[in-house]
Amino acid sequence: MNRSAVYFLILFSAAFYSSCSDNSQNGNNIEPDNNFKYPYSLNSYWYYKTKNVITNIRPDSIRKYFNTDTVTGYGISTFLKDTVLSDDTVRIFRNEYSFNGHISVTREYFNQADSGLIRKAFLSNGSGLGPYRNNINFFHGGMYYSSVYEILQNAVNDFQGSDSVITFDDPPVKVIRYPMEVNAEWILKQGPFLIIKKRYAGFENINISGNNYYCMKINRLYYFNVSPDENLIYTDYFSKEGIQRRDIYIKDILVMNEFGAQIGNIDLSEITNVTLQSIK
Repeated sequence: MNRSAVYFLILFSAAFYSSCSDNSQNGNNIEPDNNFKYPYSLNSYWYYKTKNVITNIRPDSIRKYFNTDTVTGYGISTFLKDTVLSDDTVRIFRNEYSFNGHISVTREYFNQADSGLIRKAFLSNGSGLGPYRNNINFFHGGMYYSSVYEILQNAVNDFQGSDSVITFDDPPVKVIRYPMEVNAEWILKQGPFLIIKKRYAGFENINISGNNYYCMKINRLYYFNVSPDENLIYTDYFSKEGIQRRDIYIKDILVMNEFGAQIGNIDLSEITNVTLQSIK
């Protein structure tokens, strides 16, 4: 089963064929002053920067297949305007992302409710990534890839949609859950081969470019069987000003030659930081 698919959504990716059933495990109650909600005002925006790094290349003999070990991307996300979908008023969240010369534009459609931030639909209008083809392939999570960035793209993106037709989430997807409770867990995506859960891991102070943010740390857990995948580590840091940081690590990716023989292993990481934001 392919891992999931929009590499560009800095705010929150949801899930095609997802479950919004609140299969939550209640944790410890948080003080009311800490129980902030995601900023939802029109024209609020977040500029961000991503840094993708290939690490732990082994053995050294396969380094010749990698022209660079670091690629940087830039994007902006904004709550654009309100619209009506199927008699329901929703707010458009637009994301534009540029990565190594490739530009992708996506739109998601949200409602803010007492129970959480709910995605109702999405539209993907982006070009594919992963132009790195060196007569080698990669294997991770039961799938073959022609680029390490395709692996990251499929790990980050929780939906695949049409470039021109809006796809409705059925059922709608709860991307942020209210109230925030440490150790609370809920299902983000549920399918026959993959379950993705989110878990509130606790509050943490983080520093980005000299600014301090008090954030809820949100882990995303990928279940391809009864246990979460330990080789895929995905963490969001969300404050009252919105998302501030995203860390993704994919470990122990197999490198295959053109004949399908394993020739080594690599690890892959992506660090995303918000560089400028405005909450209206």
